[in-house]
Amino acid sequence: MKKFSPGHEFRIEGGGWPDLIRIVEENIFYQMQHPWLLDLFVEPTARLRARVEDGSALIIVEPDEKSMRIQKPLGPGGPRLFEDEMRSAYLRRGILAAGLDAQLLARLRELCPTARAPIAQNVELSDLDEFDLDLGGSQYKSLRNSLRHAEREGITVEPYDAALHGDRALKVFTEWNSIKPRVATFWIPNLLSAAGSRAPGLILVVAVRRTRVLGVSAAFVAGPYAYMLLALTLQEHGRSQELMDYELMKKLKSAGVRRLDWGISDAGPISAYKKKYGRIALHPISTCWIPP
Repeated sequence: MKKFSPGHEFRIEGGGWPDLIRIVEENIFYQMQHPWLLDLFVEPTARLRARVEDGSALIIVEPDEKSMRIQKPLGPGGPRLFEDEMRSAYLRRGILAAGLDAQLLARLRELCPTARAPIAQNVELSDLDEFDLDLGGSQYKSLRNSLRHAEREGITVEPYDAALHGDRALKVFTEWNSIKPRVATFWIPNLLSAAGSRAPGLILVVAVRRTRVLGVSAAFVAGPYAYMLLALTLQEHGRSQELMDYELMKKLKSAGVRRLDWGISDAGPISAYKKKYGRIALHPISTCWIPP
């Protein structure tokens, strides 16, 4: 049993915690395949479990006794674990199958004829080997200008320290969330707490002007993969976001990260903001609901 900062139960069947983490880091494709991020994002009452077998793994979230969420499986034997779990739960529990590629989606429809029409989404990935830290060339012109403006305003970026920045960072979160209330932001105050900042693989930075905290950004690292976890700023200091994200990308490259996940978006154009950081590759996935 493993517990993290939100305190979920996590049961591992067929292996140990080091086995699961190794498999995740070798195979992770998008953020919700990582147990720590699931622990952070899912309902506080949910239970988490993983099946580990022959270098493969399947991670499952159980919000209650009647429903479950199955993530895209990891490793060469993952599809078989996926099928086993689907056969066992089909028509007995409501199943949300998330992050499926075309092959897994087709197999799910064979196994579960009552599956609803899937929701199409994209995982947005950057190749950090391609990112030029010197920001040379026309593709980085907008980012160069934003960083110069931020520096002229006296904005600097510092490593996040919960004792030093925590209260002021929570004020930024409160203002950010009041402008456009988001769904399920319960995890952000936890992340900004001392326990959250000590999570393995987590990098947090703050943008500061004199003594005022203007924004907070965070990335999560798992081997050569990283996920942009958090980006929030005060409304009048949007340029601090570019400076924080640039500093995060420098840290990620120095840590050996090669693939940066900007998150899951609805199928559609890439935002102009993300394009400032270079080419973004879109990888389609599907989420499908199977009623009990």
